[in-house]
Amino acid sequence: MIRNSELVFQINERIIADTENLLPKYFAIYKYLEGEDCSLEQPQKEFCMQIVCIQMFVNYFYSVYLVSLFGALKSTDRREQQAHLKYVNSYIIEGFKALWGYNKPGSSMWGKLIKEYRLVKENNVFDNDIEAITNRLKEYAESAITDKDERDLAMHYQIENGSNPRDLLKLDDITLQKELERYEQFGAIFRMMGSIITDILDHYLFQKKKNELAKLHPILPPLSSLDQHVWKSRFSEINVVITVVA
Repeated sequence: MIRNSELVFQINERIIADTENLLPKYFAIYKYLEGEDCSLEQPQKEFCMQIVCIQMFVNYFYSVYLVSLFGALKSTDRREQQAHLKYVNSYIIEGFKALWGYNKPGSSMWGKLIKEYRLVKENNVFDNDIEAITNRLKEYAESAITDKDERDLAMHYQIENGSNPRDLLKLDDITLQKELERYEQFGAIFRMMGSIITDILDHYLFQKKKNELAKLHPILPPLSSLDQHVWKSRFSEINVVITVVA
């Protein structure tokens, strides 16, 4: 269990700051992939677009989730903290639902990536990493995403027909300790996913399309292994993303 709130703040403020830089870059990559300038063939293009979508989605939902978690950690009043925890609970469950699904992982974002990877893979280099993340997502679904009743209440105060309105008190079951444990578990998946996605894109896109990518103009600070690549135009679209994230 995380006991030092300041450490949580420092780590996750860095994640949020990095996300502000990373999201516009991946948005630019996506626009390049769907445009005429990209000569990548199908199904490789579709696979890279799915990878980029997952990276943007995970970073966006995780950063919003962390902002709500910050609010819960900084709260001094129990009811104020409970209000923040309501959103912490909703964000992680709904975000995970889109990423992995509840009972239908095959139709989820990650499930689609696995299907498309099988169509384009050139060797077994990434097999173990993808399998490792898949297993972690499955374990997380079974151990951490088990409170659908609380999620329904947190999202839209749903009370089943014939139930007692006092069921709303189940929202008190959403505790800071429980959400911090869930945060720690997903944080490991978040780091694994970011690392492997960068490596896969480097192999299937950056190394293959260096000449096309070299034409792009640098508009944002370098980040991670994307430092050697530069980005281009579409300033208005990218500025919209920066505004939303900020």
